[in-house]
Amino acid sequence: DEEFCVMPLSRDCSTNPFRVRTARSGSSAFLLHAILALSSQHLAKKNDCIDLMTEMHNHRSSAIQLFSEALGNTQSNSLPLLDTVLVLINLEITQSATGMWGVHLNGARRLLEQAGPVEIHQGNSRIRAQLAMLVWWDVTIAFISRKEPRLPITYLETLLEYDESDGWSYFILNGCPPELVMAMARLAKLANIYEKTTRMEWTIFNRLPVDAIVEEVRNFSNEADVGLDDFEHLDEDPDARRNRFHCVEAWRHAILLHVCRVFTPKQDAPKLRLISHLSRVILDHVRCIPATEVIQKQVLLPVFLAASEAGDEQGRSFARQYCKHWNVASRTYHFQATAELLEEIWKDWRPSTRDAYWWGLKTGGQVWPQAGGGEDQTMVSELLLG
Repeated sequence: DEEFCVMPLSRDCSTNPFRVRTARSGSSAFLLHAILALSSQHLAKKNDCIDLMTEMHNHRSSAIQLFSEALGNTQSNSLPLLDTVLVLINLEITQSATGMWGVHLNGARRLLEQAGPVEIHQGNSRIRAQLAMLVWWDVTIAFISRKEPRLPITYLETLLEYDESDGWSYFILNGCPPELVMAMARLAKLANIYEKTTRMEWTIFNRLPVDAIVEEVRNFSNEADVGLDDFEHLDEDPDARRNRFHCVEAWRHAILLHVCRVFTPKQDAPKLRLISHLSRVILDHVRCIPATEVIQKQVLLPVFLAASEAGDEQGRSFARQYCKHWNVASRTYHFQATAELLEEIWKDWRPSTRDAYWWGLKTGGQVWPQAGGGEDQTMVSELLLG
């Protein structure tokens, strides 16, 4: 509840969604096993210990089995179950960037619905922080897979009513302002509609909502920006403020880059120049954040989108080094998985075909139909970079 619970965040906060009270973990065996599994995973990587890795797998198996049994018990307390969902997702992120994240997110949604409407938790800031993490994972998965988010948009709308005075913020949790999280959620849903219409002979996609979101993102005011005249009245470390500015700008330009690729199947020369420009802008902003600052690890998704478009060795080399550094520093495998995916994308990258070749061709979710068939029985392996 000290070191490992802080690692996913930009910095610690009073309502850390991953910090679990000792009393709660002791009274719920599934939660205790999940915590021990995550701790063993970090210690195994930190000390390169095979025995601890074996211990992690044993605790993980026990946690999942006991958790599944508790989910089936309508009398179970939803709070330890919600804690366990977050710990299990965090555990799986340390092992892979791809997974059947929908299983966890759908389970979380059932828990939230059983506990009652979001409004009943308005007195509990920690549950709001947990909900914010679940929404964040859901949105970033949907953003890359071009699918509608699984959790209702009303969850995010409710969370937007709160700021840092609630003990958390989206920037503290993930390094991204809430307005940009909402933009990604809306674009993911529109991308899902767009890709469906491209397969329909007599349907035309209405791009006006996309253009409206793009305009909002372009005009978004980065509050971390500081002019020379502001230094006299600055009440925080100017370096920290500047790092926050670059982090936000990386996310903002990543959204604009995403729109260029997702909603235009074939690029003309001016659009390709814009894509190259946005790619460089994103990587430049990330470079400006020292690798010693935890906040730099929060921009993995922007780095992926930008590096996917990088045709020069300088940009690719920076992306490789970024992923290598944070794979070791955070002991989180999705950095290494991103590096491997980028190598796969670059392998087929050609200047002559980049008008139609893009990262979306390599990131389609793999589907495993379950017994009985039908969409509800389908499990999908998706990419999580948030």
